Amino acid sequence: MIEQYLRPARIVEHGEIVLREALSEPVLVDFPEIGTLEAFNTDGLLSLTETLDVPNMLEQTMRYPGHRGFVWAMRETGLLNDEPIEINGCMVSPRELTCSMLFPKWTYEPGERDLTVMRVEAEGDLDGVPTRLSWDLYDELDPATNWTSMVGTTASPATMWRG
Repeated sequence: MIEQYLRPARIVEHGEIVLREALSEPVLVDFPEIGTLEAFNTDGLLSLTETLDVPNMLEQTMRYPGHRGFVWAMRETGLLNDEPIEINGCMVSPRELTCSMLFPKWTYEPGERDLTVMRVEAEGDLDGVPTRLSWDLYDELDPATNWTSMVGTTASPATMWRG
C-alpha cells in the first residue's frame, strides 16, 4: 500500500502512457452510503495499460478526507523513505519504522466492520450514441460468515474465475 503512495501513477491519455505524481490531482467523490471521499492518483492500472486498448484510462484511490494530506506529509518529511538514517548510533529505515508503527493500527480485529467502495466510469459511443455509464460497488463485512469486504470483493472473485 505504501508503494502506491510513492511511485508515479501511470495514466493513459490519448493512447499514450503518462506519469503523474502519486497522491496528485485530488477530487471529492460522493457515495450515498458513506458520504464524501477523496480520490487521488495512484499506480493501480498496472498491466491494464498494456492489455486494454482504451485511449484514456485513469485509476484513483479513494479514502476518507484527510488521509491523502496525512500520507503526503509523511512522504514529504521523509517518513516513507527507505534509505536508513542514523539515530543515536543506530541505522533505521524511516519507512520500516513508520510501517511498524502504523500497520497494527490499520489491522482489523475479527468481526470489525470493513468496507469497500469502487466507482467505474466509462464514456464512448454505444450503438453510435455518445454515452456515459457509471457503476458503483459498496460492500462491507458479512456478519453471518465473518468474511471481510476485502475477501468478498478481491480474493473470492479471483478464486471463482474460470477464464
